[in-house]
Amino acid sequence: MLVDDETDILAELAPFLEREGYVVETAVNGRIALQKCASRQYDLMVLDVDMPEVNGREVLRTLREQNNWIPIILLTKLTSPADRKRGYVDGANDFIDKDFDPDELAIRIHTQLKIKQQYQSSTQHRLSSQSIMLDRITRKVHIDGQEVRLRERAYTILTKLMENAPDFVDHKELEKAIDFDGAIKTNAVRQRISELRNALGTKSDLIENMVGVGYRFNEEVQAE
Repeated sequence: MLVDDETDILAELAPFLEREGYVVETAVNGRIALQKCASRQYDLMVLDVDMPEVNGREVLRTLREQNNWIPIILLTKLTSPADRKRGYVDGANDFIDKDFDPDELAIRIHTQLKIKQQYQSSTQHRLSSQSIMLDRITRKVHIDGQEVRLRERAYTILTKLMENAPDFVDHKELEKAIDFDGAIKTNAVRQRISELRNALGTKSDLIENMVGVGYRFNEEVQAE
């Protein structure tokens, strides 16, 4: 999907990418893009940052909060290291300057789709226990068949615990796993564990803590 409020860019890019062999849908603002993503799955999104109504960063954050991990290439005039860091923290996969060469964009799209395909074909991406199924590609979590929404750091902790079950994972390792931006707070792990237990509801006792040792997921987990 191409998302940009500048219709001349859409009019130029969509036919170009179709000639490259892609099926292309467009959206002229972030609100429409989110509506489309709610009704179907897309392979990749090229997303303009500076748009009215709902800007590109808001679209990016909303999709990631919904555990939608479609590869996203941000189209932006802001490409400083600080801007890139902010985008990566929000969940962007790549960036390209607004004054881009279409051939360069095509290469970046191809690269992101190849990474996605290789990951899907080579990785055991589901972690399943008697109660919980976690999909590391879609980043969706189901408890007894019902989907639950987890924010990024809580999801990361659950993934880490299920990957290491039934062993304990120490506090420092969990802290490192969720330190996306180098600004982690001292009690961040404890807060995310509390958030995770609340989300698990009646299954909250699956997250076990041993003082001085760490945390563990206390059901048997299979990778598939």
